Amino acid sequence: MISLIFALALLGQDDKAADEAIEAFKTAVRSNSEADRCAAVAALAQVQHAKTLSRLVPYLSSDGMTVRIAAAKGLGAFADQKKQAVSALVNALGGPNAKEHDVQAAILESLGRLGDPTALPAIHRLIDDKEPKVAKAAVQAAAAIGSAASVDPLIDQLKKLEKVLKADASGAVGYSTPNGYTVPAGSEDQIRKRAQELNPVVVKALQDITKERHGTSQDWATWWAKARASFKASK
Repeated sequence: MISLIFALALLGQDDKAADEAIEAFKTAVRSNSEADRCAAVAALAQVQHAKTLSRLVPYLSSDGMTVRIAAAKGLGAFADQKKQAVSALVNALGGPNAKEHDVQAAILESLGRLGDPTALPAIHRLIDDKEPKVAKAAVQAAAAIGSAASVDPLIDQLKKLEKVLKADASGAVGYSTPNGYTVPAGSEDQIRKRAQELNPVVVKALQDITKERHGTSQDWATWWAKARASFKASK
């Protein structure tokens, strides 16, 4: 059944192919095996059409984690239905997926692939997420979209990361974030590990967006203060 859906994808993205893929999907997704349901979702996503998109969206927030991830990754290919795909992906970042970091990371990856700047407010909020996997995916999604609107949030994040990295091992490095959580001062090792992982990722994102080569947040802020008014992203 899965192979049938893939074969239909090769026939083109017209109504008939979409309808036939959906009929095959209905059977495949009834499997008791999560692996089979995951494969069914991934296969259906190969047929990019408004009808298949509407079938995939519910699986962003239901079923097992591998199924949700398959739906998230699949929707990243729906360039012709970008507006609907981006809306569905952004909405799926919260709710049942609010604490599902792997799913959120997959969603952010797809938002980066779709490249729609309307997703940036949601992406920017997660740049500051306490979970490194999610924050890293958000930074990389911002870099993939390549908008000047991401420069300020990335510089601000770089400042926070540098503050953590420069803190004395015995100092209190707890801080509050725009997401509303507070990182306690007693968890320095975890905070510092996150900062070590994210710092180079944020710098690279800034470099990718601006084509500049600065290092510290102060260097970036100084350059940006001068360049902001005339800067145009290359993407």
